[in-house]
Amino acid sequence: MSTKITSSLPNGNDSPNTKSLARVALQVGLIEALALVSWMLADVVGKNDSHDYALLICLAVSLLLLGPAVAVGETWGHTNPVWIAYILVCLIIWPFVFKHSQPTSEKPHVTEPEQPISQVNVYQPPPVPPQPAQRAPEPIAPVFLSPVSLRLPAKVAWYDSGIHLSAGQKATIMASGSVSVSFDNRPDRYKTPDGDPNQTTSGFRLPFIAPGLTPWSLVGKIGSDGRPFEVGSRRTFWAQSTGELYLSVNDNNFSDNDGSWDVTIR
Repeated sequence: MSTKITSSLPNGNDSPNTKSLARVALQVGLIEALALVSWMLADVVGKNDSHDYALLICLAVSLLLLGPAVAVGETWGHTNPVWIAYILVCLIIWPFVFKHSQPTSEKPHVTEPEQPISQVNVYQPPPVPPQPAQRAPEPIAPVFLSPVSLRLPAKVAWYDSGIHLSAGQKATIMASGSVSVSFDNRPDRYKTPDGDPNQTTSGFRLPFIAPGLTPWSLVGKIGSDGRPFEVGSRRTFWAQSTGELYLSVNDNNFSDNDGSWDVTIR
């Protein structure tokens, strides 16, 4: 008894194995063609940063879907939804993957040359105009006095010597003789230009004309409002101000005085 075996494969002269291999080769070639087209589309779209992980994932998914897709296409034909879905996935994912998997052409980092210090904009203060050279003050030529001699009366307070002194002018005063500074007959009533160094001007009822200086000594001042200074029997000084030279006995009562001193000014 003979049994007729009906093949489920489509009719044709080729053997089933040959047809299956041809279909598999055709499907693999189609996948590779789609990958090549996707690569070209990605290159047209542009190149961005590389994403190697996305490329590896997409390749893995493609390989995983390759077997079922080939099986489905072999069994139910190429119009099967699974096969069509795989083709769409390749068309959509591969351009994206290859677009982002291309190396980025980075511009080389160029280090700008350092600007010379001389060209750096540093604040420069405005130039100071040269100042004219200042001349040193000319020294005051000393003015020498012609020797003047006079008799200084003991009864006159602040006797005007008639000599005018300028500030900085040098003068020398010399005095001699004795005068009486009291009506009493005491021997100490006579005083020389040095006065009485053992006495002071304090403790008297009437004030002296030059407080703090030696009592009954020869004193002087420059100008009517000048500060009194002690002269004694001899003194050389430089005038501190300009004015008339006044001389006197440093006393507190001129009414009981008598006599005069011989004074020379030069």
